Amino acid sequence: MEKFNYTKEEILALKPEDGELALLTFLKELDNSYEIYFQPNLNMDRPDIVVVRKGYGVIVIEVKNFTSINSFVYNQDNHKESPAGQVKRYKNNLYDFHINGLAEKKVNDSRYFGIVKCSLYLHGQTKEEAIAILLQYDEEYKKSPGRYTIIGNDSLYINEFQKILCKKSSLFSDELYKEFKEALKPSITDKEQANKPLYSNTQKNLINRLEPKQQKIKGQAGSGKTLVLAQRAVNAHKRTGGNILVLTFNITLKNYILDKISAVKGDLSRKNFPGILNYHLFFNIEANNYGLKISKSDDFEDYDDIDYFESVKNKINKYDAIFIDEIQDYKTEWIKIIKKYFLADNGEFVIFGDGKQNIYERIDIDADSDISPSTTIPGRWNEQLKENYRSFGEINELSIEFRNTFFADSKTMQVQELKLQEKPQKNRPVFVKYYNFDLEKQTSNIASFIPKFCREKNIQEKDLCIISSKIETVREIDFLYRENNIGKNSLTTFEELETYNNLKHDKDRELKLKKIQRSKKYNFQMNPGCLKLSTIHSFKGWESPYIFLILNKNEEKKNENSNMLIYTAITRARYGLYIFSLANEKYDKFFIDFTNKQ
Repeated sequence: MEKFNYTKEEILALKPEDGELALLTFLKELDNSYEIYFQPNLNMDRPDIVVVRKGYGVIVIEVKNFTSINSFVYNQDNHKESPAGQVKRYKNNLYDFHINGLAEKKVNDSRYFGIVKCSLYLHGQTKEEAIAILLQYDEEYKKSPGRYTIIGNDSLYINEFQKILCKKSSLFSDELYKEFKEALKPSITDKEQANKPLYSNTQKNLINRLEPKQQKIKGQAGSGKTLVLAQRAVNAHKRTGGNILVLTFNITLKNYILDKISAVKGDLSRKNFPGILNYHLFFNIEANNYGLKISKSDDFEDYDDIDYFESVKNKINKYDAIFIDEIQDYKTEWIKIIKKYFLADNGEFVIFGDGKQNIYERIDIDADSDISPSTTIPGRWNEQLKENYRSFGEINELSIEFRNTFFADSKTMQVQELKLQEKPQKNRPVFVKYYNFDLEKQTSNIASFIPKFCREKNIQEKDLCIISSKIETVREIDFLYRENNIGKNSLTTFEELETYNNLKHDKDRELKLKKIQRSKKYNFQMNPGCLKLSTIHSFKGWESPYIFLILNKNEEKKNENSNMLIYTAITRARYGLYIFSLANEKYDKFFIDFTNKQ
């Protein structure tokens, strides 16, 4: 049994505040019957510390770093939740949402509400001072002070702390203990984000190389392009102390890149990287900054106008370094606009791309760039990342066979295979499964399969993402999942079905839906602590330990390559890939043949 959910190094990487670190240091001295969970991700809830003692119960601890009474009062005056209110909400959500079966047990027997204790630690105050502050300023605490155990800096003694969970409880059964342990344990993504990234020699070379000032870096899915981009951006900021711009095509990639930057940035703050945007949002913001109007037309011609910013060119604040991800999705005109108006003289300009995810077929990364200089950077794409850090076993084999089958005549897709750089974590299941439903409407079966799959594979729903080419499909699955699992959240790149239906007769429906979807994509996160659902388009560039890929009856869309879209979807998975065909005939034989061979 591990005492902490994270190692010492992982805890430090999560940058605990002084009070959290002091309390964790003290809790380390307790015997091994106490299990300590630091910032567990509970379906979007993140309590500071949770302590579990098998056979005894659970403590939820809220830590506050108030240096004075004035700082406490300031927080209350600014309508922030009080410390007692916060810890009470965390406790209530454990019963109402996070721990399976606990709400029903509490309803049938009120004594179950005593299994979870609430505690407050005010770092910098003695216990007596902390109680005095809470009695004066915390309205929630004043209602029922006996429901909270108060810890001060003079009460961090083992004998004192053990009084909180000093009596064995027959109500806290082994079954209930397992439910808590399962909910509290960190996901695969939690663990990976808490560990400092390691770089291959190829990645180190690309990270440390400063010449030429303009570079083209390509690599297949899972080769670590975004990690290299993140470290290059951090290095550029440290070197220049100036403005850094990171651009993508997908709106959703903003938070993914921010997470990667957070993993490598050291002592830099996120505020040092305000410019992480998709191209169109960046264009809109800069146009507004300089008082330029964007014409409303269906062909978005202003975004392609190379001279659009000409009238304000002498006013523009330029960037010392610009990094562009997903360059294969860019138009040449966009790249010219960015370089012409926003790159400082002698500034660093680095682009990253993957020709195998070129679903819009805009820039041919594998073409001879001297003949087709569409990136505006001369020379060949001679910087290629060739290691695979994402997909393992059957998933890697599937991506290779899919390319060989559906892109047999494509030079772009038939290249040297990526060298597998890692092995799956010990006891981590790696698999590909395929299900073919003869009828198109089988979303209810998929929605009900989600919790069953997670139980059988001993994985958490927060490590799973469901993707499809059609919003309609994942939107319905999301609704059915939430309806079948009351209290569980989900994170999507699209509107909820309830919202969609409410807007059915609204004259501005399409405009409102676009605004909602844009906001959803902008706030999509790598690790929200719950199930994720997305379209394949919005999930391009991302990854997930486990993927449910839904194939619709007709995958072909105007101006898109459906084979490349499905290949992109396959390469999002790391350890497990479930493919559900909703009466799709085009890929049926291929996936049946592949899974039968395994």
